[in-house]
Amino acid sequence: MEKSIKMIVFLLCISSASVYSQSPDTALIQQRNNHLYLELGASSLVYGLQYERIFWRPGKLALAASSGILPASPNGNGFLKEPGFPLELKLLAGASRHHRVEFGLSSIYYISDMDPVLRKYTPFRYVLRDRLIYFGRIGYRYTARNGFVFRAAITPYRTHRLFANPEYEFWGGLSLGYCF
Repeated sequence: MEKSIKMIVFLLCISSASVYSQSPDTALIQQRNNHLYLELGASSLVYGLQYERIFWRPGKLALAASSGILPASPNGNGFLKEPGFPLELKLLAGASRHHRVEFGLSSIYYISDMDPVLRKYTPFRYVLRDRLIYFGRIGYRYTARNGFVFRAAITPYRTHRLFANPEYEFWGGLSLGYCF
């Protein structure tokens, strides 16, 4: 009986070592689904702190969602007079876990004072509004083995003007961050 238990333990140790077939570096990058980065330009307009979560990763593709915060301009004369919150959905494609191409869509929401007319009918002073700026993203992402992330992107965007035709513009940006 004791001999058979030792044999079973020995076989389990051998089989568990042979089940793992990926290199440690690749497995480590696959498990890093959380990214935190500082974005300059792109869908942050000027700069912002972004958090991203990769929630689907079948083979050479990955699907990620991100959100962040864009600080308001101190004097209100910049792009945003109020803090903004970009929401983005991205598709990552590439044969390598280190080098990927990004395609994404995003929009910016911001907190602002409510219209004085509407304030009479509600107890809320602030409201979350859509900025009506919609971004696309075409970019490149490099993820190092140590967790460093570098991204560069071209972000065409569309704005809606009241009583006017939508405008199309091009913007770009860089991101530096860490994945964990």
